[in-house]
Amino acid sequence: MANISKDNFVVVYRLGDSESKELAEYYANKHNMSISNVGGSEDGDNWQVDGQLIGIRCSDREILDSDTIFDEEVLFPLREALEGNILTGNPSQESFTIWGIVLGYNVPGGYYYKGDPSSRDPSLGDFPIISSTSRVGRGCAKTDGNYNKFDLQIKNKLYDRSIYSRYGEDDIKYSLIVSRIDAPTLSLAKQYVDQAEILNKKGIVNGLFYIDPYSDKVGPSADNYRDLLLEFKNDLLPTLNLDSWSTTFMDPYIDVPVPFAREDSFVWSWFTDRADPTFFQENTATRTFFYNADFDGAETIRDPNGKTWPILAMNRGYAACAGAMDNPTIEGFLNPNAFFKSLYRRSTIGEAYLFSLPYLDWSMTLFGDPLTYAYFPGEIEAVDDVIEEDESWYLMSRELAKVSAYEYQQEQDTENVVDLVVDLTSSDIDAVELIPLLNSAQALYLANSGDVRRAKSITSTRQLFSYPIERYRYKGLSRRLPTIDFYLTSQNFKVSRLLVDVVKNINISESNLLDEGWWEFEFPVRDDAEDFVFYYFLIEVYNNPIMSHEYLEFTRDSYREDDWFYEKEKDIFVPITDKGVSSSYIGRKVRCQSRTNTSLSQYNEYLNRGQTYYFRIIQYTKFPEVTYNSRDFEQIIYT
Repeated sequence: MANISKDNFVVVYRLGDSESKELAEYYANKHNMSISNVGGSEDGDNWQVDGQLIGIRCSDREILDSDTIFDEEVLFPLREALEGNILTGNPSQESFTIWGIVLGYNVPGGYYYKGDPSSRDPSLGDFPIISSTSRVGRGCAKTDGNYNKFDLQIKNKLYDRSIYSRYGEDDIKYSLIVSRIDAPTLSLAKQYVDQAEILNKKGIVNGLFYIDPYSDKVGPSADNYRDLLLEFKNDLLPTLNLDSWSTTFMDPYIDVPVPFAREDSFVWSWFTDRADPTFFQENTATRTFFYNADFDGAETIRDPNGKTWPILAMNRGYAACAGAMDNPTIEGFLNPNAFFKSLYRRSTIGEAYLFSLPYLDWSMTLFGDPLTYAYFPGEIEAVDDVIEEDESWYLMSRELAKVSAYEYQQEQDTENVVDLVVDLTSSDIDAVELIPLLNSAQALYLANSGDVRRAKSITSTRQLFSYPIERYRYKGLSRRLPTIDFYLTSQNFKVSRLLVDVVKNINISESNLLDEGWWEFEFPVRDDAEDFVFYYFLIEVYNNPIMSHEYLEFTRDSYREDDWFYEKEKDIFVPITDKGVSSSYIGRKVRCQSRTNTSLSQYNEYLNRGQTYYFRIIQYTKFPEVTYNSRDFEQIIYT
């Protein structure tokens, strides 16, 4: 799949405004974008297209009075322009698909939403401000050939994807990537373009990362965001190879802000929402991205005397920043883990912003050049499809146990044949006639006996068990010269008793062995809804491939029953809660494990060793209630 590039973007200016068009051309020329059509401009009643430039006839007000006015002045003209043959005459593009839009100088930045009052949260005020970047991104995207209708604070389908992928053709139906380059003056707007160009030319960023995980906000939402920032600080930030500075906790009711930024490349903070230009001190590092999670910092970018963070950050050299034009709610703040996971993996700032944005048709805004990249010192591009070494060992143990299970079942089947023939010879039937059949049955059994079964896999099984002993002989574990039992305990792994039966004289404790008949079934989360939803799962287990009710062993529902897990991070599984699994985890795995009787519950889901069972997976949502097409699998019981 092709990656995002300048050929997928258009720049929007205010038609009839010479300075607005000048800024659009300035940006386009920096990226070597087309600014003319063969045969002249392409015109509509309220729009004009020249190459990758789109002029719309709109007010120069930063915040328009209503959604109706915004649609008439901004959204509808843009849609009409995008329907045209925009890149006619561009030799680099025979066909053109819009992936992103830059809203330029003097183009409206938002509007007061005055739609259906019943759809508004009263705590957010009578007329919340909706960001132009948010509404244009969603409103100029098409699903099934139709433009997306307005849906206040709709969850972003592209938010925090657990399995990383670049923004591409499958994503443009949910939202385009949209940013603003606006300012109090044309010269400042050009300066913002230049700041991004400096970053693009320099590439690697090496300034300080200022992180502020604490604020004076209290309550469950505030606690969750604090914990998210702490998770980022402790787990992901160290991998960026940047020096960092962090605020420290003092009191839940006191916000200890970052005192100043010096030699900085990134700032991620909350909640102090105003500052002074002196906050930004001398700097030789490349200022890359600034974000302060507050409720109205991005209401304007045009105030020459403004002290909100986006104004200060852009004026002092940042290539891009983000903020809220109105209260986004704490749940609507950007996610640093999603942002930097994307940036680290070669996403543009525009992509990283969209992937870290919880809601669309909402108040958040991206300022600056969305096509900017940032590379980190000593960075090695992350490879997401590599299986970690110990996980590989566990997977091999499971697959080898399945091989042993097939051999075990063959042994049982041939023994049953011998028993059947013996029963026949002891009946009134002439035994002499059955002697050849008995000899053949006995020969078949001997060819598949337990000793033969063990001999077939003893070499592979011994090598499996000896690998971690040799691998961690002197380092890598807390104990030198580890035993296989110590390795299993340290990794929290359990192995099948069938493998122990193969090699026999091996010391593995009972706690590191799987119970006979225990099973674990895995399957990937599928994108059934093609929207942001929470999925639940139903598993039906059958003892016959016909999979009709008469062969049903039992069912399990992830909404009502436990021992369901999902892959929150690669190879890290956590229990599924009653909220289900969000569509952010499409492609990640879900695990269902068998249960047996406990002191509190009476059930036994253990299955027969060596027998193949048939699993039907049904994925569904509860809000709204939708059941999707089932998937059928089969698996041998290898424990």
